[in-house]
Amino acid sequence: MNYKLLILILLTAIFYQNSPAQEKKPSTYNERIIDYAKELNLSDSQIQVLTAIKADYKQKMKVIRDSKNPDKESLKKLRLERKAAMEGVLKPDQLAKWKEIVAEQKANRKTNELRAELKKYQKEQIRPVLLEKRKQFELELSANEKQIIADERAKRQAFHKSLKAKDSVKDEATKLRGEQLKLESKTALQPILENHQLALEKLEKELEPLQQKWQADLTAIKSKYKHRKPTAKPKSIKKKDDRVYHFLLMPVEQQRI
Repeated sequence: MNYKLLILILLTAIFYQNSPAQEKKPSTYNERIIDYAKELNLSDSQIQVLTAIKADYKQKMKVIRDSKNPDKESLKKLRLERKAAMEGVLKPDQLAKWKEIVAEQKANRKTNELRAELKKYQKEQIRPVLLEKRKQFELELSANEKQIIADERAKRQAFHKSLKAKDSVKDEATKLRGEQLKLESKTALQPILENHQLALEKLEKELEPLQQKWQADLTAIKSKYKHRKPTAKPKSIKKKDDRVYHFLLMPVEQQRI
């Protein structure tokens, strides 16, 4: 049964639809040294000096920005001076720790930028097609099968809503509940998948001409971020056995395109 290849494309839309909002890019990293006073173990005197440096350079930059023709090179020079001045307040071990923090922040920002670009492509190029295919597949289902899918979808939506209420903090009990829901969905949906094997294979064949283009475009997007710090695999990468079940759970009643 080769219909699972179809779901590799279909399921990516689900994850990117629910991806968290991207963090706002900070103006500069060194301005935020004081925000990490605890992690850097800054003394009160260090905080006072850093605060004074930050205020001093903020005023200098304001003068340039408020002028009729702001000099970008002068602003750049002041930023570099501020960076050196603020880092100069730190002890060697604090500076090493700060560089680790900055590197992690930059890596996370690159990851967020990558996810945002992939999400945009999914939303504009792939998801409209997939939702239409899912809508076509809905016509193959009986009333009872539709109800089973709706019930399982409602359970998942309630679970994800509860995660947002907890600020996405996943304790062991929450993880166990998530795994339990997956098993319940598989058990409930398996008969439906077996009943509609031919329809799924037909959808896969119809999508074949688009799959190569989508894959090439997504690969090109990812290649722009190939030098970023390695991170954990995106949540969109799921086991093959899971993809077909998520296809059935795609929302078709309210198409958010």
